[in-house]
Formats: sequence, structure tokens, C-alpha cells
Amino acid sequence: MWKRTVYDCQQCGACCSTQQGAQATGYVSLSRDESKLMKRLGLSVLQTDGRFFLGTRSRVESYQPVCVALYGRLGGSCACTIYERRPNNCREFEVGSSLCEAARAAAGLPV
Repeated sequence: MWKRTVYDCQQCGACCSTQQGAQATGYVSLSRDESKLMKRLGLSVLQTDGRFFLGTRSRVESYQPVCVALYGRLGGSCACTIYERRPNNCREFEVGSSLCEAARAAAGLPV
């Protein structure tokens, strides 16, 4: 029986927010092929020490940057603009997991 809270990802976006203490220059770790795809999609990709990361952008309402692929407002109506082509690390992130709840708490959203 499912006992966890069910979260609506399109009213959250916390997993797309760079949390305090996280690497500020990039957010999602990418494979070389994923980095090429993200660049073709027009998204910023950073390379640091031979590793690739999907870029971030600043938000007006907070010091925490968000993924460049996030559209909308953190904690409000939002969506991933590359959802069907999102990186593997994003595909593996589980809604309602302890990481999800930690991201929500760090973003100031109810858990």
C-alpha cells in the first residue's frame, strides 16, 4: 500500500533547483552524448574537469539557480521544456523519494 504523499511535479520544480551548497556552475551531470543533444536543443552545457553539466539560470525570487530547461515558477505552475529528451539523471529521479522530499524542503515547499 502506498503511504507517501503524491506530489504534482508541474506544481513543484524543486528537483530542478540548485540547492544551497551544490555546484553553482552546472546542475545535472551529462554524458558526452547528452551534452551534444542539450547543445543542439539550444541549452547551455558546461564542461568542468572533463565532465559535462546542464547549465543553470538565476531566478528573480531566489538566490537558488534553476535548470535552464525549467519553464515556469518553482513551487507553482512549471514544466521541463525537454521532458521527452531529458537526461538520464533526470529520468532516474523518483517523485516522492527521500531526495525529492529533501529538494522540496530545501526549496521551502511543504513535504
